[in-house]
Amino acid sequence: MTKQACGIACLVAAVGSWSAARAEDAVAAEAPCAIEIARAPDDARAAIARWVAEEPRCGAPLTVRVVPTADGLYVLAEAADGRTFERVVPDAEAAGVLVASWAARVDERPAAGAPVAAPAVAPFAAPSAAGEPVDGGPVEAVPTDAWRGRWIEVAASVAEYDTVGVMASGRLALAGSGRWSVGLAADLRVASVPAITDTAMPDRRAMVEATAAIQGAWTLHAAAWRVRAELDLGFGGQRVYRWDAVNQVRAGLEVGRHLGGRWGAFVRGESTTSRESLGDVLHDATNFTEDTHWLGLAAGLATPL
Repeated sequence: MTKQACGIACLVAAVGSWSAARAEDAVAAEAPCAIEIARAPDDARAAIARWVAEEPRCGAPLTVRVVPTADGLYVLAEAADGRTFERVVPDAEAAGVLVASWAARVDERPAAGAPVAAPAVAPFAAPSAAGEPVDGGPVEAVPTDAWRGRWIEVAASVAEYDTVGVMASGRLALAGSGRWSVGLAADLRVASVPAITDTAMPDRRAMVEATAAIQGAWTLHAAAWRVRAELDLGFGGQRVYRWDAVNQVRAGLEVGRHLGGRWGAFVRGESTTSRESLGDVLHDATNFTEDTHWLGLAAGLATPL
C-alpha cells in the first residue's frame, strides 16, 4: 500500500469514528434521564417525572425514594455510580425540581475506575419514632408553596354597597395539567350589609352565605410568589332575612406569597353573581352591559391541610 493510500484510509477511519461518536452523543442527548422511582406519593411521582423529562443533561441512572414526614418530603436518590443524595423539601413540586437537578449533577460523574468521592450532603438522622421530623440538612433553594393540593383560607373582605365581613374557605385540587387544575371549593362568609327597615330608615343586617362549587384554576408560580385565576360554578344558601337557595358564579384573581413554614398570605379580587336558578345565574354572569356582578376584595392567610 502506498503512502497516499494509507493516508486516505486513515483519514476515512478518523472521519468515521468522529461521525459515530457524534451520533452516539446525539442519541444520548435525546434519550430521557434514567430515573427509577422506587417509592413516592402519587403527586411527588408525577412532579418528578415531569421535571426530569424537561432536564436536558443526564448521567448515571438514579433510583429515587420519597417518604412523607412531619416536615415535608424526605427525598433520597442513589446513583448507579455509588453516590447518594438526600434532602427534606416542603412539597411535591420541590421534590421534582430537586431530583431533576440531581440528574444533571450526576452527569459530572468520575471516569470509570476512578474513586468515587463522598457526596457533599448533610448527615441524615433517621427518626426514632413515626411522625418525628427528619434532619436532612438545609433545604436547597427550590420553589415552595403554602398552597398544596388542599388548603384552607381565612380572610377579611370588603365589597360593593358598603359591605364588610369575614370568610373561611377550603380548596381541594382533584386533577391538573401544567398550570391548569380542576377541583372543589367551599366558602362560608359572614358580612354586614346595608338594609332598609319597615320605617324606611337605613339599617345594617348580617348576611350569612355558605356555598360549594366546582372550580377551575390557572396558577403561575414565581419563587415564593404566585398568581392564580379562579372560576367557580356552585350552589348553596344565603340568609339576610331568611334562608334562600342560590346558584352562584364567582371569578377571582389572586396574588399570594409564601411566608415561610406552612403559611401564605394572599389578596384576591372577586366578581360574584348569585341567582335562584342556574339559567339566570349563567345569563347574568355573562351579561357585561348591566350591573349583575358584585365586586369585592379579600385579604387573608392560607395553610395546607
